[in-house]
Amino acid sequence: MPPAIAIGAAYFGTMLAGAGFLGLTGLAAALVGGVISMGINSIASSLFGFNQSSDAGSNPASLTLNQTGAVNTIPVVYGTRRVGGTRIYIGTTNSNKDLHLVYTLSEGTINTINGIYLNDELAATYSSTVAAAGVASGGYDMYGFKYETKYAGKAEFRMRNGADDQSVISLLQINVGATVWTNNHTCNGVAILYAHLTFDQNVYNGLPTISCDIVGKKVTDLWTVAGVDTWTAADYNNPSWVLFDYLTNTRYGKGIDKSMLDVAAFKQAKIDCNVLVTSYMTKQVTGTSGASVLTVGAAGNTNDCDIGQTVTGTGIQSGSTITAITATTITLSKTLTAAVNGTVTIQVVQKRYVADGHIDTGRPIIDNVKDILTSMNAFLIQSSGKYKVRCNKVEDTSNVYEFDESNITGQWDIALGTKTNRFNQSKITYFEPNNNYQGNIFLVKDATYLAKDNNQTYERALTLPLTCNYTRAAYIGRIIMNQSRYQTTVTFNAVQTALVVEVGDIISITHPITGWTGKLFRVMNMTLQTAGDVRIIAIEYNPAVYSNGTVITAPEFSSKGTYTGGAGAQPNSNLTASVAAPTLASITALTSGRQVSWTKSVDSNIVSYEVTITGNNPSIKTTTSNSVVWATPITATGTTDTVNIVAVNGLGYKSAALTTTITY
Repeated sequence: MPPAIAIGAAYFGTMLAGAGFLGLTGLAAALVGGVISMGINSIASSLFGFNQSSDAGSNPASLTLNQTGAVNTIPVVYGTRRVGGTRIYIGTTNSNKDLHLVYTLSEGTINTINGIYLNDELAATYSSTVAAAGVASGGYDMYGFKYETKYAGKAEFRMRNGADDQSVISLLQINVGATVWTNNHTCNGVAILYAHLTFDQNVYNGLPTISCDIVGKKVTDLWTVAGVDTWTAADYNNPSWVLFDYLTNTRYGKGIDKSMLDVAAFKQAKIDCNVLVTSYMTKQVTGTSGASVLTVGAAGNTNDCDIGQTVTGTGIQSGSTITAITATTITLSKTLTAAVNGTVTIQVVQKRYVADGHIDTGRPIIDNVKDILTSMNAFLIQSSGKYKVRCNKVEDTSNVYEFDESNITGQWDIALGTKTNRFNQSKITYFEPNNNYQGNIFLVKDATYLAKDNNQTYERALTLPLTCNYTRAAYIGRIIMNQSRYQTTVTFNAVQTALVVEVGDIISITHPITGWTGKLFRVMNMTLQTAGDVRIIAIEYNPAVYSNGTVITAPEFSSKGTYTGGAGAQPNSNLTASVAAPTLASITALTSGRQVSWTKSVDSNIVSYEVTITGNNPSIKTTTSNSVVWATPITATGTTDTVNIVAVNGLGYKSAALTTTITY
């Protein structure tokens, strides 16, 4: 008699609930292998409501703020991220004219810091090379800091990268006294920043929020002599190396003995993360026929562009690549064949996955592991007594293990999934460097899926706490969306020879009852039964899941305070400014005034305009119209005021300023 087959809706719940995360003693003796924790597009995660990245107790956006408190946890910063830190010391000297602050930034040892910001304004940059040499060079002082003009003489910084044997900050001792900050105050193992601020009412109007761009925790390069740890710079944000560091660290991680981790699997995952993939992004630009320079909106909008990227679009010659980049422009290798005022497509070639973010050491370890796994779209597996990491990616299916009537025994269970687990757009939250690493949201949609769903939108919200690049976030979001379209899961028993298969492997199933011939599945769980056979749970595998899809449009709001929007978001150049008699009846009695008018933005998202006048009679006005009038006393002939107009959208984001002057 052929085995019975039960067909139902896909539901898995917590497959290994109660098994004891990363502790073999808690696992059932019969467990051959299973998924302990998975990336957000796998069978037990987004598709079925289990194991999605949890943000409970953690807010990546708040990492840039300053905190106080004696019991605050110290984050572990991996990759590159902006960090505010926890203030552990505050004091004043010189009759309260000098303020001294110390902040913890991250568990150490970190690679370095790049920039230091006061209230999100760059105050100083840091060069570890100059600091190591101890000789002033290129505008950097002997300690490695180069100060912006505004803060020169008004701010002074020192840092320690969190080495276990780091020295005390001598400048702090000199300034506040060695009895206040003693030789024991080394903060070993913790990266710290000392800020000395000298009061100047033109520079500071209160206690500033201090943040740093950190190149985070040094991680172990597993391609070293056995038992010897060395740090790696090239792959400091490789998610596999990051996961290995977190799982094995005894101070802030799980503290697993390295012998319990499959090093070969972590090495392979490192290679898989570093594979270069091609994505596409679009940008709104302008350019002049015959020129080679494209203007790309407001400052910062070129941060995701790189030298060598290919650019295509109307007026762009075939084979044009980026040869130079400024804050607002990109220069192409070939001149424009026509004027450009619209969308161009930029080809992005980058590492498949990196981890840029922080781990909150106050959260449960399993939640932090999930966050790391989301950055690499991977799952963590317990198999044959060891833990392995495996990226969810296209696999070689030329020589997979085959299941058929000869090795499948007993009853089948087939789950077909439901429309509640199937979606046609991903709503993705990632953390945008151009927006001070605040959360940025955009959609990845698929018109074909939408049509198959009778034009009914099914959306899945995804948060990627360690992803700071929208093309990479879009790549992950598309894979997750694609996976939701292939939900068939199967549970069956097989003869003991099936133990050659491991969790994560691709298998094929051929069976007359189901009508399958070589249908591919990925093994997600294996359990040895008391009768000696093996219970297998697998999910449908299709290489189409990993297609990167079509062009991804850049998120509309790339930086707080700068609204790039679509074409025409900025007030256009039809601006007039004049000294004219007031036109409002309420001020007609005044003898002098100023009126400024402009043509409104064509962008429907614009809700108001902010007009600022500086010079003799500074003022700010907000209006929904296309003109403003100031009624003022008579101003001396020959003097000049400057007027800036910015468009503001409904979220409070502003366009670049349109500037003009008024001469009296």
